[in-house]
This record gives sequence, C-alpha cells and structure tokens, in this order.
Amino acid sequence: DQKQDKFGQILFAIIVFVLVATNIRLTFTVSQLSTRVDNIFAHVVETGNPIQPGNLPPISSENSAIRGNPAAPVQIVEFSDFTCPYCAQNVPVLEALFEQYGSQISVVYRHFPLSRDYTALLAAEAAECAGEQEYFWEMHDLLFANQSNLSSDVSMYIQLARELPLDEIEFVACMTDHRTRDKILHDLSEGQMHGVRGTPTFFVNGHAVIGFTSVSRFSLLVDEMLANDLYE
Repeated sequence: DQKQDKFGQILFAIIVFVLVATNIRLTFTVSQLSTRVDNIFAHVVETGNPIQPGNLPPISSENSAIRGNPAAPVQIVEFSDFTCPYCAQNVPVLEALFEQYGSQISVVYRHFPLSRDYTALLAAEAAECAGEQEYFWEMHDLLFANQSNLSSDVSMYIQLARELPLDEIEFVACMTDHRTRDKILHDLSEGQMHGVRGTPTFFVNGHAVIGFTSVSRFSLLVDEMLANDLYE
C-alpha cells in the first residue's frame, strides 16, 4: 500500500509538471501569435475609400522624412516598420514608382513599430538619428537591407551607422538619449488615430492601400489621382 501511495504521488507530480509545462508553452505560443496578428492583417491588400474616420485632419507630413518632390500632386504617406517583411518587400516597389512618375509623386515615411521588443523601436530611432544628419533615407535602406540582423542591441545600429558619413559621437548620443523616441511614438499614435492597424499601410492622397502592393496596383491609383488633379 505504501508503495502504491508513493507511486501515486510520483504519478500525480508528473501529471502536474506536464500540465504546468504545457501551460507555459501555450502561453508562449499565444504571445508569439499575438505579435504576428498585425503582420497577418498586413498581408491583406485592399484599396478604396480612406480608412481614416471622418472629421479627422489629413495625415501630417510635418517633421517627417520625405522622398521626392514635396509639392508633388500625389503624396504617398507610408506607415512602416523596419522589422516588417512586407514593408521590406515594398521598398523596390516604391523605387519603381519613382522611376515611373518622377517628380509627380512623393513618399512620406511615418513610423509604426509593431514588435513587442525594442528592435523595431530602436531601428526607427536609428533612422531618425541618421535623419538628424540628413541621412534618413540612406539609413532606411540599410535597415531594410539588414532586416534579418536587426536586434535590440544599440551597438548593432552604431555599426550600421559607420557605413554612412555620420558624426558617430552625435549619432551615439542621439541613440543613447533616445532623442527621437517621442517623435516615433507620435507617429504611432497618429497612425492608430487614423485607423492603421498593421504595416505597411499607405495613404495615397488619403486613400488607403493596406499591405504589400504591386507596382501595377499602385499605378492604377496614382494615375487616377493625377487625372483628378488635371481636371480640378
């Protein structure tokens, strides 16, 4: 009887251990899934009416990095995350649009860091700190080119910065002081206010384009905007 009781206690302990381990694994899995919800959402591509709620002001481009002609008739506001694979896939698409439309379009970069760790936020800070020295887009391209190596280690971004003609002391000070974090969090807040839930999300003259989008699909919308501008 004592042996049976001891065996029963051991069996009970094993069952409890398995249940606890399973619960921990499920909790970790749920956490992983929650971090990917926005990326799954971003995979859905749609164009059409603006998703921003009524009575909200237009999305601002003030104090944001702008590529192309600031006075272009078609402005593409991009909410993006340097750790988002769909955002990386859209980089060559936007380059192709510039080749096709030249000074008729501009791209405004707004930050929307999604990941639960500090990687996306630090990457955004690296771009903005480089931007303080007029090298935002060069760092933007470096970050996407090295996306698989991005981490929550500040030294990684300092190493990337050495590939650009930056004042390293100034860049390091900007990163360690988190001088641009408020601006990035403001972008995130404004994006949420305008209905952004995943990356990339674009607003082409206010019309939403969600997720990875081909050159041809962008072109249809840009051509429509240019035609409207011509007849207004």
